[in-house]
Amino acid sequence: MKSLHQLAALAGVLAIAAMPVKADLLTNPAQLPSAPVNLLFTFDSPTGSNLNAPVAIGNGVTFSTTGGPGSLGDAGGIWSLGSNGFWSLGKTFAGVDGDFDGNGLPAGMLFDFGGLLVKGVGGFMNFDPDFTFGGPTAALPLPLYIAAFDRFGTLLEEYDLPLINTPGGFNEGVFYGIGRDQADIASFLISGPYAVVDDLQIAAIPLPPTAWLMGAGMLLLGWQARRSRKG
Repeated sequence: MKSLHQLAALAGVLAIAAMPVKADLLTNPAQLPSAPVNLLFTFDSPTGSNLNAPVAIGNGVTFSTTGGPGSLGDAGGIWSLGSNGFWSLGKTFAGVDGDFDGNGLPAGMLFDFGGLLVKGVGGFMNFDPDFTFGGPTAALPLPLYIAAFDRFGTLLEEYDLPLINTPGGFNEGVFYGIGRDQADIASFLISGPYAVVDDLQIAAIPLPPTAWLMGAGMLLLGWQARRSRKG
């Protein structure tokens, strides 16, 4: 029979486990939570444009897109952001074209963290707030959207970001990210017309090799189902 002390300790553990996880919209890299693994992706190795298949970008992390082709480290000279200006080829970054998927949602970039579980992730980003091709026009300007998912593709946190306004800017943008008080983020989505991101930072812990494989193939399905319900 368990003692009263053991039962009290067990009740305390269960109560902590049942507490909601705190999440924050990050607006500064200094707000990223501390973690054993801290990685920075500058996308300095050109991979090319019109990418449709997943691409490994290091440390088990992969880049893929939904709804349109992507670009890594190579914008073909200039990447237009409409009224928000331009990002140049000299500023290597990841981007996604201004297409829409079958549900009328803007194309997005998905960063899958593979064998890591992440407490915080964010980057320096921008997009074209004026783009209308093939998508809904009533909600213009379309927001830049970010979301975090667990290793089963379940949505953990999502934000329609405050409108980024860099009129006529050159290589300008804003840092945004998501931070949580436990390491449960397995993938990170940035969605919006001609969305771009540079200096992607993650704060993570290693995950046992077999654990993350259970959620393979479910990340995009989870995002698409959630966004379809939202739309």
